[in-house]
Amino acid sequence: MKLIKKINNNYALAIDSKNEMVIVRGSGIGFGKFPVELTDLSKIEETYYNIDEKYYGLIKTIADDILLCAHKIVLFAQNKLGKKLNPNLSFTLADHINFTIKRLKEGIEMNYGLDYEIKFLHPKEFDIAQKAKEYIEKKLNVKLPKSEIPILALHILDAEKHKPANKVNTVVIEDITKIVQEKMDINFDRNNFNYYRFATHIQYLLSRMDKKHPISSDNEKMFESIKNRYPRAYECVVAIDDYFQKKLNYEISEEEQLYLMIHINRVCSKEDCYQ
Repeated sequence: MKLIKKINNNYALAIDSKNEMVIVRGSGIGFGKFPVELTDLSKIEETYYNIDEKYYGLIKTIADDILLCAHKIVLFAQNKLGKKLNPNLSFTLADHINFTIKRLKEGIEMNYGLDYEIKFLHPKEFDIAQKAKEYIEKKLNVKLPKSEIPILALHILDAEKHKPANKVNTVVIEDITKIVQEKMDINFDRNNFNYYRFATHIQYLLSRMDKKHPISSDNEKMFESIKNRYPRAYECVVAIDDYFQKKLNYEISEEEQLYLMIHINRVCSKEDCYQ
């Protein structure tokens, strides 16, 4: 196996004996000069095939213990469901766990109001998510709210389905993208993972709108704090809300606006976008 590019100290991009691209994980595998032929395959602890390139950079931003925790959850889920899941799930789940821990430190808790729906319609995924929550708490020494269970289940459900957004949602996401680019005076790299996260959040928002499940929690003080801290992001969200009301006859709640501001904050690459 040939290691062709370092991702971080423990992850590297490689080409296997069949000339297939693969991400490999191993303690210290990212050290040294690249490219290099790896003759001792015992150094490889895990391989990840068919990973979208936009996730390569994501690995650099997340602690190894979170990446490994997410991967173990994916292996557990695949075993329980008896099927392969989207190969990108290890990294999208790690990103969610990482973001959740940061949010909780800031006192922000997301509640999508889907607990009972997912529990009764998708009991296997809900049970896996419940055990995943316990595993995360044990391995990462954090305490997660129960509201994380349905969100974790949603990630597993999405990884099972692999369904692209429908045409209506694709148009809405594109329209909202244009609004954000205009209001924030930025251009998105559509292949960048930050943009993928943003588009996924809009997809979830549309899904909750269709099922009449707005977010419900108690973050009024946090809403005012984020609104005052990032006035341009708030103006952007107001424009998005106006779009939703006119085009979709749906008013975005303050809770939804709060999370939109957070995601706009993430997708904007320059801090001065918000001043």
